[in-house]
Amino acid sequence: MTEPHDLSGPTRSLLLTLRARADESQRTDALLNDPQAVDWWQRAIRDSAQDAWYNPPFQLAAALRARILDEWTRAFIAQQPAACVVELGAGLSTRYNRVGQGAAHWLEVDLPDAIAYRRHFEQETAVHRFVAGSLLDGEWLDDLPDVAPESVLLLADGVLMFLPPVALHNLMQRLRHRLPGATFSLDVVRPRTLAQLNAALGDQAPVAWSVSETELDDLGLVVDEIRYLLLEAPERWRMLGVPDDRRTAEASGYLVRARLLPPTG
Repeated sequence: MTEPHDLSGPTRSLLLTLRARADESQRTDALLNDPQAVDWWQRAIRDSAQDAWYNPPFQLAAALRARILDEWTRAFIAQQPAACVVELGAGLSTRYNRVGQGAAHWLEVDLPDAIAYRRHFEQETAVHRFVAGSLLDGEWLDDLPDVAPESVLLLADGVLMFLPPVALHNLMQRLRHRLPGATFSLDVVRPRTLAQLNAALGDQAPVAWSVSETELDDLGLVVDEIRYLLLEAPERWRMLGVPDDRRTAEASGYLVRARLLPPTG
């Protein structure tokens, strides 16, 4: 069996976000209900080395990311009868079980070791498929069903931050060529918090990419909505000792719901 210590780099973080959703689901004031995450976390072989990375602010931020992306995904599927949802760097995402039953196609894309680990918890079906490969080589795009780009929703939850900026730019260019008009929902690290995140994560999973709202146009995105994590669930942040005057959009990581522009030139 692929075990957590066999995983490397950002792939190791898949257990952290699973744990965050499982912990959230067992709260009386839970922001999302994820019994599958609870089950998988109870069955997972733990990686005690990750305990130093895990803390209440991380747990809350991961739960909020999941909740917001669930909301956007549910709305997209309701509007697109032939919806094809693609989770990039899926890890141990349980989003399909939470909101995906109305989708015509659902793909989990991740590196081979992450997909191998996932298969110990869940088996794929004709609708819900697993694709092993690097996001950066683009071969996974050949596994997409033959649907209009407007029917495709790309989700990136806690993964793009680990890509080098040049690699991220190349990925966006490839997506714009293959899927102009597709919807892309992603979370973003703010540049001012990059050093803080790397200090917390150490060299096991260095964060490399961050961007401000004013730079999103450079990625070829037409932004439809932005949500700021520190402005969500204010009572929960207060419980963690984060005062209201520190809960600002300028200090917060954020999520973007956007559409891919066609390539230029």
